[in-house]
Amino acid sequence: YKVKFYDDDLEGRYGITLAIWKPINSTTYEIDSSTIQSYSRQFSDKRRRKRDTTDRIISFSPSVGVRNGSVIGVYLHNTNPLPLPVIGKRSSGNPISGNPIGACVTTTSSSTTILTCTGSNQVSTYVIHAEADITIVDCGAPPSVLNAAYSQLDGDTQYGARAQYNCSTGYNINGNDIISCLLNASWSLPAPSCSLVDCGNPGEPANGYTNDNVFTYQSTVQYHCNEGYQLSGDSSIECTANGNWNNTLPSCAIINCTDPGTPTNGTRNGMHLYYNSTVSYSCNTGYNLTGAASITCNATGLWSVPVPSCPPVNCGDPGTPNNGSKSSSVYTYNSVIYFQCNSGYFLSGAVSLICLSNGSWNGSFPSCLAGCGDPGVPENGQRQGETFSIDSAVSFTCDTGYTLTGSNSLFCLAGGSWNDTAPTCNPVNCGDPGTPTNGTRNGTVFTFNSTVLYSCDTGYTITGTSSLTCLSNGLWDASVPSCDIVNCSNPGEPTNGMLQGETFTYNSV
Repeated sequence: YKVKFYDDDLEGRYGITLAIWKPINSTTYEIDSSTIQSYSRQFSDKRRRKRDTTDRIISFSPSVGVRNGSVIGVYLHNTNPLPLPVIGKRSSGNPISGNPIGACVTTTSSSTTILTCTGSNQVSTYVIHAEADITIVDCGAPPSVLNAAYSQLDGDTQYGARAQYNCSTGYNINGNDIISCLLNASWSLPAPSCSLVDCGNPGEPANGYTNDNVFTYQSTVQYHCNEGYQLSGDSSIECTANGNWNNTLPSCAIINCTDPGTPTNGTRNGMHLYYNSTVSYSCNTGYNLTGAASITCNATGLWSVPVPSCPPVNCGDPGTPNNGSKSSSVYTYNSVIYFQCNSGYFLSGAVSLICLSNGSWNGSFPSCLAGCGDPGVPENGQRQGETFSIDSAVSFTCDTGYTLTGSNSLFCLAGGSWNDTAPTCNPVNCGDPGTPTNGTRNGTVFTFNSTVLYSCDTGYTITGTSSLTCLSNGLWDASVPSCDIVNCSNPGEPTNGMLQGETFTYNSV
């Protein structure tokens, strides 16, 4: 570094300090503290201390890099009045003559770190010019980085120039994104690298799974549900450039079958309708299960088999007796079939059959035999004899409290008819028991087991039972009561007084 300055203020040993000043803006510079180097010189030629100029060659050792736009500066120590920071700039390698071009001088302290060069200090009294021999350091094009592009932040590739890398979409930068041109004409190491964005394992939904295991940029993860579960949400998600998945995980909800219902005349056990649940069926008494006794909800959302039905038990046609007929052609549970015989025939066996829950009839099938036919049984009576063939006879009796009206026996004639009509059983009649004087009777039915009630008018008391019941022998169980006037008895006479009146019954005075 060559500096020319006036030497009239120099005497004896003086110091020189070199440094690089980096531009902050067009007029302001900041010292690069890492480049400061200090030297000592001896000046003894006192004959030349007459405002002459002195050239001094001062070298940076070791060499330092000067960024394009920066300047080289020197401090001259032991000058008067103050240390003199000097900034020199060489233009295009040509010598500078006359007034210094780009020189900036100040008389501030040597500890100054920032200088502003304006018109007032652009030309110095002390400094003629300063210039340096500079070797241009050029690192050439920055290294290529796979899946990245760079931009030159300073517009060139010379010493101090910076290159910034940006990874392609879907890639993350590893290391420093900015490298710089070094003094040895190489780019600072290591260069960054770009790796695919990794969104990380997104996991699996409950009761679901994925067969994918790559989770980097633009990869997709496809989801499936376990058997019996249904996917809710998007079936796949994709890793985006920002390292996030483009959607939330789907969910796997258990499959539900529709309510299968309950068959008529049956019951269902089991209320759960989801996958693998089972409901079972049974029928009410007198009904047969047709179909499966249980059904299961499948992964398809359908039941394994149709719902069973509960048709009534069928006892089958019991048949129709010869020379007779039956009342119905319905043979299911609880149905009743009545039988009757044609004229000249009588029923031998049950008059009716009932279909039972086990599928059988409650009795044997009757038959119709030649004869007079069933004369019947009087209500509240009995019949003795179940054979109605020619020349047979039947007799009749009545229950207690009933009297027979008609013939007590019938005889089957050769023509197939009875010799008389069937008798009836009528209740015994006890007759009207009457009503007591000064009383009331409640009840107008006087037949067997009927009851009448009695009460007396006001001022009368009942003598005897207040109710009568008609017995089976046609008599009342007691006599009709009487209603006797209330008797208040003799009240007596007062002392020194007399009683007038001899009647002491109800309403007497």
